[in-house]
Amino acid sequence: MGSIYSGGEGDEWGIKPDIQEAQKWYGQAAKQGDSDAQIALGKIYYSGATGRTDYAKALALFTQVENDGTNSRSTMPLSWMYYNGLGTAPDCDKAWSYYKKASRYVGKMVEEKIFLSKCAADIQSRKNNADALPKVTLKKESVFSRGITAKPKECALIFQIGTDKIRNMANLHITLELKK
Repeated sequence: MGSIYSGGEGDEWGIKPDIQEAQKWYGQAAKQGDSDAQIALGKIYYSGATGRTDYAKALALFTQVENDGTNSRSTMPLSWMYYNGLGTAPDCDKAWSYYKKASRYVGKMVEEKIFLSKCAADIQSRKNNADALPKVTLKKESVFSRGITAKPKECALIFQIGTDKIRNMANLHITLELKK
């Protein structure tokens, strides 16, 4: 049910995406030990899809799946969370351990020495820039998708938001107003 409400499968039944409802259903399945639901719920908490991030809950769910050994999709989010100190203190060694494990499933891997060096440098950069506000940038990625007649079929404005600093930007809300 969670995937139906999260926008993955509900279209064929006319069900509109509702992330709050998806969270409720994923939560019920996660309590019963469903690792796919635990990961989906962890991603909701991690991304802040409901309007608020909760890295501690995301970390707990991903860790539970990892400890149960039932689903390999928990390793990369755990690596990222330990690398960036999301829901926990940064820990380059744990981040590397999860990254190395995830690489068995996702392919190409950075060397350990490079990974650990970059991780330590990023942690130091976050400490050095803790009081400085980041400069946020907005970049237009695409405008139209075209059909076989080369006429625009639909307008699909896609923007990428970036920053000049490496820092936790949890619960950052940006309002974008497009004017003619």
